[in-house]
Amino acid sequence: MTKYSSDSNGENYQIEILKRLWNGISAGVNVAFEGEITAITPPTISVQPKALTAKGNKKQAIVEHVMVLVPATGGKVKLKVGDRVACGVFDHDISHYSSKGFYRQLIKTPHQVSNAFFIGRVADRGDFDGE
Repeated sequence: MTKYSSDSNGENYQIEILKRLWNGISAGVNVAFEGEITAITPPTISVQPKALTAKGNKKQAIVEHVMVLVPATGGKVKLKVGDRVACGVFDHDISHYSSKGFYRQLIKTPHQVSNAFFIGRVADRGDFDGE
């Protein structure tokens, strides 16, 4: 049986280290975020995440070159600077993506906001029928 070292209060050091490591890792994992379009450069957009930093007092960096997906229903993409949008985050790096062929990805940078794609515009009151 493995013996774990503890302090006089019974705190297990290894478990405490693992908890802190997990908190650091999970803070860097992103799957989606909400933001505002700051620039449109077809076929991509730039988005300012609206959530403040973990310390709660600073804006996050603008995410540039966000991939825009054409709606499955077809038609033109109708976006404007200032629109509030939802973005997803790819599992791995897409910085080498081009619209042609295969591309190299870096697997050591999972779930970074810089690997985002546009999901959709956040609805306004006027987007609903009857309003």
